[in-house]
Amino acid sequence: MNGTRILLVAGCAATLAGCTTMATLDPKSDGALKAMSDKLAGADQLSVSAYRKLDRQLIDNPNMIGHASIEIQIDRPDRVKAAVRGSGEERRLYIGKDGSTIHSRNSNFHAHFPGHPTIEKTCDAASAKLGLHVPMQDFLSSNPYRDFRSGSDTIAHAGVERVGGQACDHLRGSREDLEWNLWISQSGHLPVRYSITVAGLKGEDHLRLDFKKWNLAPTITAGTFDFTPAKGSREIEFLPPGE
Repeated sequence: MNGTRILLVAGCAATLAGCTTMATLDPKSDGALKAMSDKLAGADQLSVSAYRKLDRQLIDNPNMIGHASIEIQIDRPDRVKAAVRGSGEERRLYIGKDGSTIHSRNSNFHAHFPGHPTIEKTCDAASAKLGLHVPMQDFLSSNPYRDFRSGSDTIAHAGVERVGGQACDHLRGSREDLEWNLWISQSGHLPVRYSITVAGLKGEDHLRLDFKKWNLAPTITAGTFDFTPAKGSREIEFLPPGE
């Protein structure tokens, strides 16, 4: 049953959530991070697509999706729909204050978990109680600036670099268990690339997100965030982490 719980994980445990430090920033880092946070948090609705590379060292179950295409839609304050596709599998995640669901389309099973009044509260509760980590959750909150600062011991400006044809501010942050790098477009003030290197593992960039398309005014249709079980879908239950 523990394997089933891990199978449902939609993201990766290497996030900035759960820390209580507050990093100081140099003026360039502060300006770039604030501009990104204001842009993301200022959108009542948004959609984004990205490609995720996940190092095999972070995959402890053969059925977990590693490299994947990810599509996310959000409707603040509480609703998220995410689709993760890779390795011939697709998982979908539906978050809302009245209840949340994760669904494996190929295996055709689903599991429900509680919703909360905000996206952040649902993500935090799902992580703490279920070991479920929402894809890109570091960028979905109402205040990424606060979350990046509170989740890091240090943050510094590492220069201006071109990524995906865009001039980007390169920010580098760290805490005891990981180092992260973030490239923010100077023109659009949106994330272009994000990577995490976990302490104690061989190599670097154990998790990398390349953002393909941001839309801060998407057309979201009625029912987008509603989950309807497919015919024959089996409902299973989560176990608390560690059981």
